[in-house]
Amino acid sequence: MSLAGDRQKQKYGPWLLAVLLASQLLLMAVTSRRFSAEDGTEQSVLRSWTMTIVTPIQSAFGYVTDSVASVWNGYFALRGSNERAAALEEENANLLAEIEAARAAAAENERLRQALELRPLLKYESVVAEVVARDSTAWFKRIVVNKGSQDGVKSNMPVVTADGLVGRVTQVGPFASQIQLITDEHAGVGGRLTASRAVGEIEGKGDGSCRMKSISSLYDVAEAEPILTSGLDRLYPAGILIGYVTSVAKGAGATPQDITVRPSADLDRVEVVMILLVPSVDLSMPDTVK
Repeated sequence: MSLAGDRQKQKYGPWLLAVLLASQLLLMAVTSRRFSAEDGTEQSVLRSWTMTIVTPIQSAFGYVTDSVASVWNGYFALRGSNERAAALEEENANLLAEIEAARAAAAENERLRQALELRPLLKYESVVAEVVARDSTAWFKRIVVNKGSQDGVKSNMPVVTADGLVGRVTQVGPFASQIQLITDEHAGVGGRLTASRAVGEIEGKGDGSCRMKSISSLYDVAEAEPILTSGLDRLYPAGILIGYVTSVAKGAGATPQDITVRPSADLDRVEVVMILLVPSVDLSMPDTVK
């Protein structure tokens, strides 16, 4: 029995000794005090060891947590910024569209205002029409407007803008009409020079300008001189501005001059016109003159 007991002591003796030493060290760490030079206080050695081991771990954990939080917050901040930027871009696009719509409306109102301003200057009723089609070939200069017989439009009625003469109605439908421009090669207008009061015939040249014929070289014709309708062609009332003289080529003696005329109305870009509802009796030649 004694031999077995000795063996047991030899087997567990070292472990028991280690436990006793560990207990002693733990007891010493708990009961021992360590003076802190930073704040002048004392703390246990065990607490000091614990703080020494745990503090780096806490610091590392705090750094990782702060980094994750920063990335997370940055993601939401960036997402919010993108959403605000998209909202601002959409708002900007809507504002630009509204501005363009307002500009178009203002331009349309200005065109109508200019057309309507001509009403008090003329003794005839009129119909405001918009150009919906255009034929500008080498031989024909014509436009189509959106007013017709249902609006009182008839063939040969004069067509004007606030800038001057446009042409005359040549074909009429219920809701649309065709207008021959004064620049058409087959168009003719009776014209009167404003300085000499000489009258002649104005024909279209097909290139956007007109030619005034039958003006004797005995009359002085100046460049930029205005030309008005004479009323003698029985198509257009007298006194409507046709255009301005751009060049004059005189002949010998009483030979007719070659006068080039620029229409006062911009016929290549006209968008709104006025059709003068002139009664046919006002344009017909009296029987006493025939």
